[in-house]
Amino acid sequence: MFYLGALTESSLLLKFFFCSPAGGSFFLVSLSFFRSFVLPCRSLPRTIPSSSDPFLTLLLLFLLLLFLLVLLILLILLLFQASSVTSEYFPPTSSLFSLSSAKTLAHNRSSDPSPLLESLLLPPDAPSAVERQLKDTKTLTVMSYNTLSQSHCKTLLHVAGKVSNWQSRRQTLLTTIFSADADVVCLQDVDDFEDWWRPNLSAAGYDSLFHSRTEKKLLRPRQEGVVVAYKRDSFQMFRSGYLDFNDAVLGEEDENLAARAVTDHGAVLVHLQPWEACDDPTAICVCSAMLEETPELEKVRLLQAKYLARELEKFNSDFHLPVILAGTLNTVPGGETYEVLTTGITPRDPLPPRAPRTSSVTATLDRLKGGGAVSASSVVLEWRECEDLDEGVSPPPDGYWISWRIGGNVNLAFKDKK
Repeated sequence: MFYLGALTESSLLLKFFFCSPAGGSFFLVSLSFFRSFVLPCRSLPRTIPSSSDPFLTLLLLFLLLLFLLVLLILLILLLFQASSVTSEYFPPTSSLFSLSSAKTLAHNRSSDPSPLLESLLLPPDAPSAVERQLKDTKTLTVMSYNTLSQSHCKTLLHVAGKVSNWQSRRQTLLTTIFSADADVVCLQDVDDFEDWWRPNLSAAGYDSLFHSRTEKKLLRPRQEGVVVAYKRDSFQMFRSGYLDFNDAVLGEEDENLAARAVTDHGAVLVHLQPWEACDDPTAICVCSAMLEETPELEKVRLLQAKYLARELEKFNSDFHLPVILAGTLNTVPGGETYEVLTTGITPRDPLPPRAPRTSSVTATLDRLKGGGAVSASSVVLEWRECEDLDEGVSPPPDGYWISWRIGGNVNLAFKDKK
């Protein structure tokens, strides 16, 4: 009965006591012994039997020792089973981090936690290691949006007037942009900045810079331009700059290209420093730009992209901050403009190898020279290899062609031989 009292101190052990086979056996043996030995003994006198009956005394002691031995064995079995079931539901921390030799080798090669450990340590709906890393990493959100100025809306003949009308769509633009709650907002093709965008951006907690298009092409004032806006509670601006892509034509030798490249587009550049109490990870260099939108003027966009890359590098040369370039670039991945903006290098197509110089080709009719000539009509030609004209960009030549006329007759056509 003392062991029963000890079991009631833990609901888990009490459950295993009544549900396990060892607990059931212990209960049955205790009950049968209580009925066969304890109940009959209640009718016996309270005094110890006399010495005249030693057999009965020894029998009682033997049965009592046997009962205690069975009780001890069942107790040990019960505790062992309870410990195993407890370790199954609540494994110790040391067993969770014990890896086999293969898993130990994989664990040493990578710092990522084992999927097995994650499945044991984390609930099923817990985020993965990548999600936890992204959650713990301090991030910066940047939004780029082309608002489509009114001058460009007029060219959309397939759009209903009530949709493209500025009064009906400006509130929709604000709702869409502010719903992202971005730290930095870059806008292109923006008009009505002073009357609409600046006050609304300021009311939402953004400070903004605007650079309008120049007037050289149309010879009249323009309202549209590019904008960089940032949360004033997160960043402070310590440097700004403006670019006019009309300056990209300076020094251009192709007069036709220089004339077409006057498009009045531009860009705005800012350096932003996070406040000390802000969680943003680093200072950044942000650029909002808009390149030429006419599909046929890819060379103009390429010229503007080269100018933008050079000027952006100069603007950022003092601090070497991470650069965020946002804009309406009107290009696709793989194009020359895209390659210039992503790598800073103008892509070049491989050039075909040039023919060897004439002075490097020598011919002889001596059939005995080095054993090269096999007959009196044989000619031995020697020339130098083609020069590397583009620093390894072009592939090596696959072979050479030789053209000749028989007998030097100018009326005959050349014969070719590879």
